[in-house]
Amino acid sequence: MRSKLLLLILVFLGLLSCKNETVDKPVLHRISGQTMGTNYNISYLNTDPTVSKAQMDSILIDINNAVSTYIPESRISQFNMDSLANNYSDTEDEYTLSYESERNPHFEKNFRIAKDIYIETQGFFDPSIMPLVNYWGFGYKDKKAVLEIDSTRVRDLAKLCDFSQWKISTDSSGLSLTKPANAELDFSAVAKGYAVDVLAEFLQNKGFANYMVEIGGEIYCSGNNGNSDHWKIGLSKPEIAASVKDLQSIIHLSDKAMASSGNYRNYYDVNGRIYGHEINPLTGFPEINELLGVTVLADNCAKADALATAFMVMGKSRTMDWLGHNPDVEAVLFFRNENDEIDQIPLNGIDQYLEKLSPN
Repeated sequence: MRSKLLLLILVFLGLLSCKNETVDKPVLHRISGQTMGTNYNISYLNTDPTVSKAQMDSILIDINNAVSTYIPESRISQFNMDSLANNYSDTEDEYTLSYESERNPHFEKNFRIAKDIYIETQGFFDPSIMPLVNYWGFGYKDKKAVLEIDSTRVRDLAKLCDFSQWKISTDSSGLSLTKPANAELDFSAVAKGYAVDVLAEFLQNKGFANYMVEIGGEIYCSGNNGNSDHWKIGLSKPEIAASVKDLQSIIHLSDKAMASSGNYRNYYDVNGRIYGHEINPLTGFPEINELLGVTVLADNCAKADALATAFMVMGKSRTMDWLGHNPDVEAVLFFRNENDEIDQIPLNGIDQYLEKLSPN
């Protein structure tokens, strides 16, 4: 559901000629398809195409059936819709609903990853933001701009967004979930990254060392691209007027996960006022700050995905402070400088992966 700062432009120099080499030389195999409302792309080096699209699609279907709010029968939709069907008043936050359910590993893992990032970012990443996402027209309900903002309604919905009130426990008999009435979950800011990690683990377990997995701009790269070189990913310019082919930077990746976020491709223009899909769970309103976009590197893509969303809400100063206390996460922040030019701040060593482009 999020728009991405990232435009993936994969640079594979000389790989096409591999098809004319000896059969024992690894060649680049590619698989692509659609999932989670976007496209996925997988590239891997091997002598034989031993992974099929059907295998990838099967894994992604299982994940979607656990965490997609666009599938009414999914596990997350079941939890979301049950409380809504009871038609509780928004102010009846004293109601707490409990559920017993069969275990679902994809739902559980997304929940626990989201809870960790919620705590680490002090609530700037909050997956219980679904009521606000729907209100502002970016959710599974009607996608349309809000022409007349009801501030009272926004404040009421913001009261529902408190992931600290969600509790989960599991044992051999199943899953127990407790949540406030009318509260809903939205894993869209972590699910694509999580799915990337699952596919990457699948390839790793198959014995592959050189591969790239990408879903809607979330990515994990392992090894090299066949030329003893890192995988090369293009980052598009974070501005509305830019073409998807206009690059801000190129990043070289190996054994790293990456995710990006920005408001410039998923927004509404209401009478000349732009509001984007990055909603601040602490205020209830779309966040407006100096950040145009962020790109985050981490050991796994689910974490990078969630942090990219959190950083866009936190803004430049808070993000820089957070990264100062978390040196294991690397990021580059995009913003406009005093000359109204797109500028960037690389943090925690990400500059070693960035390739500067010559100005046009």
